[in-house]
Amino acid sequence: MSDFDLNFELIDVESYIPISISGQLEQLICANNVYIHSMFINFIEFIGDIYKTYKFNIKNVQKQVYLDVMRSSLYINHKLYNKRNKCKTLFNYLHTFHNNNYVKILCLHTQAIYGKALELLIQIINNPQLHIFELEYTDIRNHLITHIQDVDQLQFMSKKCLRIVKIDETIINLYIVDITIKYTFPDPSIELQYTIKAY
Repeated sequence: MSDFDLNFELIDVESYIPISISGQLEQLICANNVYIHSMFINFIEFIGDIYKTYKFNIKNVQKQVYLDVMRSSLYINHKLYNKRNKCKTLFNYLHTFHNNNYVKILCLHTQAIYGKALELLIQIINNPQLHIFELEYTDIRNHLITHIQDVDQLQFMSKKCLRIVKIDETIINLYIVDITIKYTFPDPSIELQYTIKAY
């Protein structure tokens, strides 16, 4: 048995019913299989909690969106926007086509949306000896991606890649975690998806 084995207790966030899974993480992701688990949470509460952190002030949200979007890849309807004008493009697009959902969509473009995802990931890992870190700055996977798709129905997706490590004199990289957040307006739930594989 490895020092890095993890026991999983998965939580269905919508109903708060624990789902037991026997076995360790290494068994779940052996033979290059990935472990995937999706959770659904109440969208209105989720957005309300985020907006509250900005004191219900749209200017505070806009400032944070500017910072977060400028260091991420922004897609609107599959088109990647360049670094110089992507925030202005996003703000103009939302004002023009989605003024009624402007605040909600802006909140989705802040990294605050990953707070709940990390909280739940810690519950999934359930091991105080393991830690969640950002990837190395030079790692090409260390990049936040946001995408608005607005063809038949307004959809939002954001992706972030992290690592699970153990610290034993040095940092030992164990697993890569891809977190995907998906939302389709006006669904009641937002989806958090975790894909975990060996580093």
